Amino acid sequence: MKIIRMASQKPLGNLPNNPARALALGNFDGLHLGHQAILQKTVKEAHEQDLQATMLSFNPHPKKFFDSKYQFLPLSDIRERYKWLKSWGLDEWCLYRFNKLLASMEAYDFFKLVLREQLNGQFFAVGEDFRFGYKRQGNVELLKKWSEAEGARVFVLPEYSINNRCVRSSAIREALSLGDLASANESLGRPFAITGRVIKGQQLGRQLGFPTANIALSSQYAKLEGVYAVTVSDYQKQLIDKPGVASIGYRPSVSKEHALWLEVYLFDYTGDLYDKRLRVSFHDNIRMGQIKFDGLETLTEQIRHDTQAARQYFNEYFK
Repeated sequence: MKIIRMASQKPLGNLPNNPARALALGNFDGLHLGHQAILQKTVKEAHEQDLQATMLSFNPHPKKFFDSKYQFLPLSDIRERYKWLKSWGLDEWCLYRFNKLLASMEAYDFFKLVLREQLNGQFFAVGEDFRFGYKRQGNVELLKKWSEAEGARVFVLPEYSINNRCVRSSAIREALSLGDLASANESLGRPFAITGRVIKGQQLGRQLGFPTANIALSSQYAKLEGVYAVTVSDYQKQLIDKPGVASIGYRPSVSKEHALWLEVYLFDYTGDLYDKRLRVSFHDNIRMGQIKFDGLETLTEQIRHDTQAARQYFNEYFK
């Protein structure tokens, strides 16, 4: 699968050797089940009509562009998204730079200049809440109208729901922050995961008999403070869904440093994980929030309790 990075410029130039495309349009930050339905339709249409199956998304997220202080919990990183998109049969991922020119472009200009002329879109797949153009003036009805006039076709996915619960990236983030990992994972169609590189920590876990792999996290993950049953894989495939227990927090009992960490203890594992890039998949909540312990003895006892709970989860539910 090819990644195409694009920036809005005047005049807008067509891509070289520009093939006709089936375009999935949106931000697709979560690649949840609703997004997957749009992408599956795009791939199916591309195969049937001899088009390039392409996902068009925006970087940065438009909300981030309009409000630099806006922060949201990442539901996947670019490597994970690339892996999933490739496995689903996408030919291209077009990452469009969201800048002042794009933000000020009238809806029809975006349709005509970007979707039709620059990207040679012949088929468009969107969710029913898709908006585009200056002040979000464009909607699915206008997209249908303009596409029909030019012989292009549009597929609109109705609101996607599971058990009467709407599947949206915002709802998944809310579920994660509330500790409802089961609902979040159900909407994603896979376990929520965090990826990152292992760096050296204080090595306190090793001293306590629970050596951990430590990954520094940005503040967006703060709402996930707690302990979880996880599986871990690495990109060299030396680890494949290795079970363990993980903690996200600020280490209130052992450090005055105000830094957020993901600490992972793998069951029955003694290898060296320093500098490896890991994917940590979250399967169950052990407990939410952070506890400040009076000393290392009570901290060690809690780690034993959390580890036992995670082992029990995998013994009962992960077979």
